[in-house]
Amino acid sequence: MKSLFLFCLMSFSLILFGQDSNRMSITDLSSLETSTNGSFVDLPLRADADESPFVTLAIKTKKNSIHKIQYRYLTDNAWSAWSYLSNDIHNTDLSQDISSLIFLPNSIQKIQLKLNNYTVDSNDEIHLFYPERSVKGLPTVRHSKTSGDCPCPQPSFKGRDQWCQNGNCPVDITPIITEVSHLIVHHTAGANTSSDWSAVVYSIWNYHVNTNGWDDIGYNWLIDPNGVIYEGRADNIQGAHFCGKNGNTMGICILGTYTDVDPKPQSMETLKRLFAWKSCQENLDPTSISYHPPSDEELFVVSGHQDGCATACPGDMLYALLPSLRDSISYEIENSCGNILPPVQLYAALTNPNTVTLNWTDQSDNETTFIIERKEENSAYFYPIATNGTDNTSFEDDIPVNSDVLEYRVLAANQQDTSIYSNIAQVEVTTSTSNNEKLEGIKVYPSLFNDYIKITNYKEEYANILILDTQGRTIYNAVNEFNKDLTIETQNWKAGVYFIHIRTTNTETSIKIIKTNE
Repeated sequence: MKSLFLFCLMSFSLILFGQDSNRMSITDLSSLETSTNGSFVDLPLRADADESPFVTLAIKTKKNSIHKIQYRYLTDNAWSAWSYLSNDIHNTDLSQDISSLIFLPNSIQKIQLKLNNYTVDSNDEIHLFYPERSVKGLPTVRHSKTSGDCPCPQPSFKGRDQWCQNGNCPVDITPIITEVSHLIVHHTAGANTSSDWSAVVYSIWNYHVNTNGWDDIGYNWLIDPNGVIYEGRADNIQGAHFCGKNGNTMGICILGTYTDVDPKPQSMETLKRLFAWKSCQENLDPTSISYHPPSDEELFVVSGHQDGCATACPGDMLYALLPSLRDSISYEIENSCGNILPPVQLYAALTNPNTVTLNWTDQSDNETTFIIERKEENSAYFYPIATNGTDNTSFEDDIPVNSDVLEYRVLAANQQDTSIYSNIAQVEVTTSTSNNEKLEGIKVYPSLFNDYIKITNYKEEYANILILDTQGRTIYNAVNEFNKDLTIETQNWKAGVYFIHIRTTNTETSIKIIKTNE
């Protein structure tokens, strides 16, 4: 009988949908055995939960019922206190309750529910998600979105391809473009500390899409306590975050709970710069009140979630900071943005078969560095590839493999600020014919690297990867399977030249890559 129950439990746990079925289990609550008195339910856990940075839990129940259920979890053979579930404040499903997303430690041994006389329904579901650990050291990216004479640059951010662990977190295929007039601040009401904030964003995407049933993550942007920005639905795409009145808004979520504690200064500084850029771009006065048509209300341009409906979001402490935030955004626009003049007349030329040379004109007298960024073919983003010192207005770039067209841009920076971007310079490149033929179906990037190298194998065969230093010593040796990404962490490698030897059944080639000092 016990074997039959385990078989049924496994069957129910394989009812998976969305884009991450290999990391998520959805179990019919009515399929699980309860205790003798019918009050307690033990939830099924994967044996490899400790390989994830954390585990998330969400539960669906009948309407107006989620608050009856409590949960607790066992770690190190000790039970946590019982906590009541709460209905997600963003839930728009009129037929059922959906609990807020719960983050649990990866050392978890058991999860138990106390039903408190709740009668389980056949549609009740348990959603458990086990994200992978994110690759560390990925660079942030930038978009040069400024309009008119707006001098405020868009802050750097981690793009979707950097927090989506399997590369399969599709955007909304039917996006609604909106003209932003109001900037809405949220918090996640989750943990204020994490070893893996990218995985937290990934889990929120999974929750919004595979539990709430939305088309994409609800927020336009997210900011972690360290001040790192994560791309959500991106710029001027209507989100799902403001009480069903989402038109004409940009939703920004500060990761963490700010009911009783202040947000970290780093996250508030980033929020200020993000709002300064957007206010400047849309010609908004961040200190003003204006009409918001979807809510039919006069709202502050910079508002909190609770200004739209009955919710505690973004937490009492964060909400209390909004008046000073509005003033600091206005001051940033008037006094800080544009203090560094951008590089101009950027020009890119192919100076030999393997090198692109960049030259530009320096307008500024207060920069301490130039940041050079490159966008490769088929990429949605520019990535930083190098920095130059003061007044150094040229740069030579080693051409990455598998790219026919490269785009470059440069900005000036000092310790306090950055300029807006230069013009974009585009150049057509021709990599070695033999390498192109041999590497067809295999991509290696970036060729100028710091914290990681990534190898993607599209060939329908295994690829042997061997990395040597200039002394011929083996640094890395592995097999990359078909249709899989291989990420090699390189933080501890010495700066210098390395050679990647790639061998498949019928081809063999070598590629030079360079580890920088950064």
